Amino acid sequence: LTGFEVTFSLFYLLPVLSAGLLISRRSGMAMAVVSAVAWAAVDILSDHLYGADWVLSWNVTVRLIFLLVTNEFACMALAAYGREREMARSDSLTGMANARVFEERLEQVLAECRREEQPFTLTYVDLDRFKQVNDNFGHQEGDRLLQLVAKAIQGQIRDMDLAARLGGDEFGILMPHTDQAEARPSLDRIAAALNDELGERWGVSATFGAVTFSRAPAGVNDAIKLADALMYRGKENHALRILQERWPPRPENETRT
Repeated sequence: LTGFEVTFSLFYLLPVLSAGLLISRRSGMAMAVVSAVAWAAVDILSDHLYGADWVLSWNVTVRLIFLLVTNEFACMALAAYGREREMARSDSLTGMANARVFEERLEQVLAECRREEQPFTLTYVDLDRFKQVNDNFGHQEGDRLLQLVAKAIQGQIRDMDLAARLGGDEFGILMPHTDQAEARPSLDRIAAALNDELGERWGVSATFGAVTFSRAPAGVNDAIKLADALMYRGKENHALRILQERWPPRPENETRT
């Protein structure tokens, strides 16, 4: 209808990009072939005259290469974006979720608690005498210790739980729909795994501050502060132990081990 003065390359490019970005790289490649063939068919049906017979083949080849390369670059950009996004949501040293992801998930659990009145348990874990490892063995050994701690924690939590490195030698464990009694076996397993990993090699122990919320606190920071404060109360004895507490408080609501 328009002749060859007006180009409609965009209308061939859009389906290629849509298939490559929304489905798969191979789908984009297949759509590139279809588009190049359709483009050639339009040229033939329009009775366009070329100066030589090879020009049509040349145009089809160039268009196909253009569409394939565009699809490849678009898929590479999408993959790079996915990697960057994943890195922004995970701790670079341990591979665990980072504080941002932990807080986002905690916000969701708080909303569930308000809506469904289901308890959840938030645990703050801190390593004791970790600084001595960096001072005596070097930061590389300290990093290795943190990686082993992360592996030990992640190996003992349930699929529904979330463990994250909150910063330095501090870790968080979030257990949705979990009351105080239900949380205890998981915490015991994590403590035992940490004891095996830390052992006598580094002289490091861990303190757990686990708060079970039967009612959602005002916000994420309030929940984290309660667990953090309980953990620091347990640092007085410098031994591997778990402190549990309910919130809102009840008489004789604290268990120490």
